[in-house]
Amino acid sequence: MKKLLAVSVLAALTTTQANAVSLGTDVDESDYRDYIVRFETQDSDGVKSTCGGLLVAGEYIVTAAHCVGERYNDGIGSAYNWEIDQGANDAIAVYQGVKYNANKKTETTYQVVDFLDRDKTEDEAYAEVDQVIAENPTFSLSKDAEDWTKGAFHYDIALLKLTNKVSQASSAAMLQSYTRTTDTWNVNDGDSFIFRGWGRDENDATPETMQQTEINIDRKEEIWVSYIPQLPRNFDNKLCTGDAAESCKYGISDLIQMRPSTAKSLPQSGDSGTPLEIQPNSVYALAKRTAFDDTWVQFTHLSWYLPSIADAINQVTTPTNVSFDASEAGPQSHTFAVQNLTSFDETLNPYIANDNGAFSLSGCDNEMLKPLESCDITVTVNDGAEKTDAILYLVDTNDTSLDISYKIEEKDDNGSTGGVTDGDDELETIDSDNGGGGSFGLWSLLALFGMSIKRRYSH
Repeated sequence: MKKLLAVSVLAALTTTQANAVSLGTDVDESDYRDYIVRFETQDSDGVKSTCGGLLVAGEYIVTAAHCVGERYNDGIGSAYNWEIDQGANDAIAVYQGVKYNANKKTETTYQVVDFLDRDKTEDEAYAEVDQVIAENPTFSLSKDAEDWTKGAFHYDIALLKLTNKVSQASSAAMLQSYTRTTDTWNVNDGDSFIFRGWGRDENDATPETMQQTEINIDRKEEIWVSYIPQLPRNFDNKLCTGDAAESCKYGISDLIQMRPSTAKSLPQSGDSGTPLEIQPNSVYALAKRTAFDDTWVQFTHLSWYLPSIADAINQVTTPTNVSFDASEAGPQSHTFAVQNLTSFDETLNPYIANDNGAFSLSGCDNEMLKPLESCDITVTVNDGAEKTDAILYLVDTNDTSLDISYKIEEKDDNGSTGGVTDGDDELETIDSDNGGGGSFGLWSLLALFGMSIKRRYSH
């Protein structure tokens, strides 16, 4: 099924350390997908920290900026000094699997990609605002440059490029919340999502196994939401209607707040940068920060940043390889996302070479993907297949390929890696004068009302 990525903004949990979920439950191996990774880096003082991230094509990690840098205000808005630019060791350890200390650990080095185009981000935001104004002609909506952009973007997003590729069997498409070309939304009020991470639990301890919890989008009046896709509100944070056409606002921000389905069961310190799945093989936000009283969590939207991320990656993305275990009985199949992160249309005609009839293939056949679009491919092991290796070709412009194998799987378990020091990966918060309230001036209001937020900084 083709998914069109869109322009919008999501607030995420800003933490340099994301460890476990409070009051969560263990994630089963069958529910884990290895595009969600935990990684460890160290700053210029030699202090280790851990965060979550989205692994893309085995060589990029999309994560929270505060995981690998220190925030400052550059006179325009939030910006980050990257730790490796300050003389820190650029080593990184990437962990995959449900175990905190990993079923698989890959050690390499990394660099931070300077991908962010602020002008493009602002243009995408204004395009959405213009459309909302056009679709609500009876409301007294207006657009004032300073009012609409001040504090709207926290820029708490980073793209890491790994020196050596990490083996990856699953892949996810990065989705935007709003698809402007079709005027459709990928997220709605009341939607629920399963968040999985390795952050600290309710006892402030690191769990042995990845934890999960359910969170949902809840736009009740008492929740000060800084970004509500396509829904103008008035100054009392109530939805605008025909009787309330005056004083309507449409606030833009790069974050969104969500509520736990189970009280106080939320991402915690160490979960920063961990992706939120909208469905299997599809993500659209990164964990950013959690309220001090655990009543809400924020996620950063990929939406406004995705075009710039695509420019930096500039390829059709897939897993690095898919492997089936010949010792397992019964049918086996594997589905993964293919995404066009180039600037031009790509027509795919996937096929498997040298497979000796071992595999069958479905999805993405003669599929034309516009930039940011994706489709899903399913590879199935045929009955009576012999152990073999093959190559799957997409037949795109760059002739992207990945290895497919059917063999006796060797279990990869590196055991304990010693973990990280407690307290080195705390939640980052945004000062009230730099907050992302869009036209609502949300964070200024929070300061006035004295709302308590975790203010544990990573440095």
